[in-house]
Amino acid sequence: MKTKGHAGGYNWDHNKPENQDGFINALIKKGFTVSEIEIEFSRRFKDHLNVAKRVKGHIKHLKDDHKDFPYDVTKEGEFVLKQKT
Repeated sequence: MKTKGHAGGYNWDHNKPENQDGFINALIKKGFTVSEIEIEFSRRFKDHLNVAKRVKGHIKHLKDDHKDFPYDVTKEGEFVLKQKT
């Protein structure tokens, strides 16, 4: 069974920018939109076959599996800080 929050694991932004996950995380933290991340990702990882799927898949993982991921994603692809309830 999949658990939310990676109990005992890493924070959402633990990866180094040299790998794909860390590169995406770094761009999120810099305020890039999803489409801007896809463009930068395709420039950095030129041989990747499906950039949009890779980027959106990682963002979905962050939203679904990391309780410490502090952003919601708007339909325009912008990252906004979650509202505290």
